[in-house]
Amino acid sequence: MQNPFTLTFGKSPLEPVERPVQTKEIIDTFTAEQINQQMFIITGVRGSGKTVMMTEISQKLRENDQWIVIELNPATDLLKGLLSKLNSNKVCAGIIKSSKIDLSFFGFGVAIEGMSPITDEETAIIVILEKMKKNGKRLLITIDEVTNNEFMQVFAGFFSDFCKAGSTSIFISNGFI
Repeated sequence: MQNPFTLTFGKSPLEPVERPVQTKEIIDTFTAEQINQQMFIITGVRGSGKTVMMTEISQKLRENDQWIVIELNPATDLLKGLLSKLNSNKVCAGIIKSSKIDLSFFGFGVAIEGMSPITDEETAIIVILEKMKKNGKRLLITIDEVTNNEFMQVFAGFFSDFCKAGSTSIFISNGFI
């Protein structure tokens, strides 16, 4: 057998070390009608399959029409990245447009007559999450290789607001927050 701890950077390894019980538990927790745990952090040694497990869970939730999965890069501004990815997702863009949410301040879309543009990322994200929730959509945000940096600290500061606003779950691999 080949070493299962060979670096594959999120690709499925040739011989995966499967974690069906943990994977199912996380998916069941996220997909429950009443969510009681909205964040998972996976830690482990390099090459142990953290990213592979996160990718597998993301793939399974993507297959469900109720879920939108957004992957963020921890080395960039997470709030701007989340807002940008929500706006570029077809389903979310439709919700934004039909809800007449004016994101023109951020360079997205056009100004909406009679509506004031939203001028900060946090408010824009919360408004979008509330509209997504009303439309029966849930959001999974994945962040791989997290480190304690300014972007993560700001994002963590708004995490509870995001959770209150919509059905949002966060899945972090290799968390060093």
